Amino acid sequence: MTGKGLSPTEAIDKATELHAAAVARLRAALEAFVLRGETPDPQARTRGDFCYPELRLTYHPDGPIPALSRAFAKLSEAGLYVSTITQPAFFRTYFLEQLEQITADFDVTLDVVVSKSEIPYPYVLEHASNIDAEALPPAEFARWFPTPRLDLIGDEVIDAEIQDGGFFNADGMRPLALFDAGRIDFSLQRLKHYTGTPFEHVQRYILFTNYHRYVDHFVEWSIERLKQPGPYKKLSAPGGIVVDAQTKDAAAKVNDGPWRRHQMPAYHLMADDRSGITLVNIGVGPSNAKTITDHLAVLRPECWIMVGHCGGLRHSQRIGDYVLAHAYLRDDHVLDSVLPRDIPVPPIAEVQVALQDAAEKVTGETGDQLKSRLRTGTVVTTDDRNWELRFTQFQAVQQVARHRHRHGKRNDRRQWLSHARALWRAAVRVGQAAAWRDQAGGGGEPLLRAGDRRAHPHRHRDAGKPCTGRGLRAALAQAAVFLRAALQVALSISSPEPTTRYNWARPCPWGRHESGVCPEGRISITLIVESTQASE
Repeated sequence: MTGKGLSPTEAIDKATELHAAAVARLRAALEAFVLRGETPDPQARTRGDFCYPELRLTYHPDGPIPALSRAFAKLSEAGLYVSTITQPAFFRTYFLEQLEQITADFDVTLDVVVSKSEIPYPYVLEHASNIDAEALPPAEFARWFPTPRLDLIGDEVIDAEIQDGGFFNADGMRPLALFDAGRIDFSLQRLKHYTGTPFEHVQRYILFTNYHRYVDHFVEWSIERLKQPGPYKKLSAPGGIVVDAQTKDAAAKVNDGPWRRHQMPAYHLMADDRSGITLVNIGVGPSNAKTITDHLAVLRPECWIMVGHCGGLRHSQRIGDYVLAHAYLRDDHVLDSVLPRDIPVPPIAEVQVALQDAAEKVTGETGDQLKSRLRTGTVVTTDDRNWELRFTQFQAVQQVARHRHRHGKRNDRRQWLSHARALWRAAVRVGQAAAWRDQAGGGGEPLLRAGDRRAHPHRHRDAGKPCTGRGLRAALAQAAVFLRAALQVALSISSPEPTTRYNWARPCPWGRHESGVCPEGRISITLIVESTQASE
């Protein structure tokens, strides 16, 4: 349902028109600057001649907000939702799918206007075949034309770092999309750089691998599929190599192409509706996986799966077994800054079921026969490719994986941290809770604000007053009990001496306390734990 505004089709048509006009004006100004030495009209940027279109959605319901179970194309609160738009012709199908579902379930008003966000000149310059991008130094272009601004292409929205009261609510606006136009254009450029192929060729179903032999198999399989009736039309490879069913020596043409020039070469078995398959050779390392997925995410793919092989830590595992991970321990650190390791990342159930069904179809086996080859359980990802050289420490992680596989996950998931570090973090949490309790108690405020993971004492009414010490003493008393429980995790992954004494001093996390309670702003804790050997 839409109000007096535009329909989804009209909105995307208008966004396409505004985007094309802005790109044309920017390209013409660049051409005049490079070929004839004409500087752009000073008023062009003031008028917004080079700006992205902006999609606006207004939602002010008369009654309760519809409760929908889907995780996309839904609104949870009333307000004005905005997002800048790029490449609307390429994303047309995706935009319409989302907007049509929203307008069907919510009484919204759609509009498209010219935004204040400018299109950086490099994203247009490369498509102008008659302009020599190397004719002038970048500094000359930057004097007259908009340039990419890293402060405007962050992931604050998708990383949930912007919440109510933040930037998007300062003017009563909320983000309509996870990625805005500047972030998308930046990633589209990076995809071409890393993969050596146009972003338009990337399909909605993506495979990752880290061995070139899988690329060889994929190329051979793709060429065979091109010769059969079906949706697949072409195979795209790095360096502008495109083959179809009529191409002679297609495999040799792909293999002899310039794929070696690119860090993560990609191969696309293309269908008309982008329902084909893309394979990306990401190389070795979790950081590479994060790098490419950060950019592929803006294309909103349906699914991506890593295909490769791994080392087995159990004697019952054999070469050739299928490993279908239903959980993994993140020892790779690539997401630690935005996703703490105590937050699990579960696999998608539908994908797991599909992979198991595929294993049955490929092997022709079911039941116990399939279970003897299809291994499920916990896997470990690490950023140390030579983890074998620190196997003594790695055994700790192995024991955690075994225990989780047999008994489920524990509440504290920091098993592979050092004992002191893990226990200190636990103490900090207890201490913060006590400080918040003391400061909030007088005003009748709740202990913790709902959903506030990073609250600090200064956010409460009595902020600025030194803690009385009552909260700190209570915190340490609770910490001793809490840390003892936390140590059960540590003891399950190591075998300390019968009696272990933990001593450490760290900066006080609770702020300033009265003299004698927290001298010089530091806390020293001594905890003696009687060790009992944890059994599997």
